[in-house]
Amino acid sequence: MSTHAGAYSESAYTDLVSVCDIDKTKADKCGKKWSVKNVYIDYKEMLRKENLDILSVCTRAPVHLEIIEYATKCGVKGIYCEKPMAYTLSSAKKMIDICNKKDIFLQINHQRRFGGLHNSIKESIERGEIGGVRQVTFYYSKGIFNTGSHMFDLLNYFFGDAEWVDAFFIDKNDVEDKNVSGIMKFKNGIFCNICCCDVDFSIFEVDIIGAEFGIHPITIYFVISESLGQ
Repeated sequence: MSTHAGAYSESAYTDLVSVCDIDKTKADKCGKKWSVKNVYIDYKEMLRKENLDILSVCTRAPVHLEIIEYATKCGVKGIYCEKPMAYTLSSAKKMIDICNKKDIFLQINHQRRFGGLHNSIKESIERGEIGGVRQVTFYYSKGIFNTGSHMFDLLNYFFGDAEWVDAFFIDKNDVEDKNVSGIMKFKNGIFCNICCCDVDFSIFEVDIIGAEFGIHPITIYFVISESLGQ
């Protein structure tokens, strides 16, 4: 929640007027940090009392639909929702449908497509600077929903819609945010290998091989595991 609150506070176009968390201690701490007087522990009460133009939904995915559905009845004009959007396709489609019916703008927090590096990659591909794309490989870790959702959004941004996907789980344990590897074919004929690395640090890397040369942009965030004794 703090990253959203910080962005609204820094922007010249928005005023942060209220915050909400079911944990009152966290809600009060956030309110104090960003000088917000209207602090709530019940999002429904906040939406009823505050005349909000924009709502950020920063909860875990299972309750996104419930919150968004209620918010559409309370006059909000835009909703900025954390990823992953939902754990089921039916829930995601319902969010889109209810927002479309009320003409409410719904944005999922896949912000990487707006970054300069990823914009330049897309422009290079579209200008044909690497020749025709021959092969794409994406490496990631830390789960398909939280890290992998950024990957799929960037792949859609770079190459358009997928035609089909063949994937399998690689988790050793029964975890909520599972690791998935597989292969995708896009409607433009490009293939992409999805490789999830079962490691204790974060990886986010894409290799794009063109007919003339390749693009190897790497964005890696290392988290040293305590189990390694480091």
